[in-house]
Amino acid sequence: MIETVFTWDTKLSADTVEWCPNEGYEQYFALGTYQVEKDEQKESFTDEQRYGKLHLFESKAEQNDFQLVNEQETRAILDMKWSSSAKEMPLLALTTSSGQLVLYQLEKSKLEQKDVIMINEDLNPDYFDSDSKFPVILSLDWNDRNLDYDQNSPLRIATSDSSGHISILSFEDGQEMRIIDKRKNHDFEAWICAFDVWNSNVVYSGGDDSKLFLTDLREDSKKRIGVHDAGVTSLLSDIFHEHWLFSGSYDEKLRLWDTRKTKQPLETHNAEGGIWRIRQPRNKNQKNIIGLACMHNGFQVLDVKEDDCKIEKLDQYNQHQSLAYGLDFRSKTSENELQLASCSFYDSLLNVWNLKLDT
Repeated sequence: MIETVFTWDTKLSADTVEWCPNEGYEQYFALGTYQVEKDEQKESFTDEQRYGKLHLFESKAEQNDFQLVNEQETRAILDMKWSSSAKEMPLLALTTSSGQLVLYQLEKSKLEQKDVIMINEDLNPDYFDSDSKFPVILSLDWNDRNLDYDQNSPLRIATSDSSGHISILSFEDGQEMRIIDKRKNHDFEAWICAFDVWNSNVVYSGGDDSKLFLTDLREDSKKRIGVHDAGVTSLLSDIFHEHWLFSGSYDEKLRLWDTRKTKQPLETHNAEGGIWRIRQPRNKNQKNIIGLACMHNGFQVLDVKEDDCKIEKLDQYNQHQSLAYGLDFRSKTSENELQLASCSFYDSLLNVWNLKLDT
């Protein structure tokens, strides 16, 4: 059922890949890398020891024929995501090991830097990660993933970092990014954050303290969701099911929550590997499909039943020999076929693969 159609040596350790969701640009995807030059005399790393590259790929003629069209050096990249509602040229935001949130715009098959902001330059140095000058920005999310997003609504970005903070930034057309909210949600690294797709006032965050929180930005409080047996590493607010929230953890379990009643999950799936990414297609005909990057257990594609929330594994992709970190679905594919990009860390590998679905 699975066919690998493109393979590329990333040279540096690869940890994030994101397909452009914007109409007319679905042939592009971006790849980010994170490399560390280790010093045997030290256990921690400085900013100068951590670096990466940002790569842009395009399928120009055939859907399975990809070319590298742009690359540039950056600080080490932890996460990146495209805005889903760009009115003109697509926007890509990425987070770095140097405490930056960087914004790029896709123009003529090239990513042009548009803005950059230091997220935590005002924090006490006690929060800083190892020998870095600032906490590492670990994840980000845009508030515009809803398929019916109102483009007149304020555009926001949420970030989480190694100091346990989540930050909310405002981004308006023609204006610089600015921080409008910052909260210390977690005792250790805040591995992941995500807006509620259906309500931009709500942000979810998961941390190395094994806690998952719901934060209403209109209030000075947070609500804990359920119980995890290890650090919470990944989140997905479902774009087709209003009250569905998926969480992944180092405890190797995918949990599906009803955000209206969060003491117990609706369903749990044992992925047999820590879950670093949770992704879903943007095609309504594939609205029950979920993809997982499972670190030590490859990549999985799941089917989640709407009537009883049962989770069934459709297939598993094991063509990577290292930590399965990056995963995303191509936005525009046929009803009976999915195309995914995946990347892994120590073997520095990018793969694009097709999965045929039973009809």
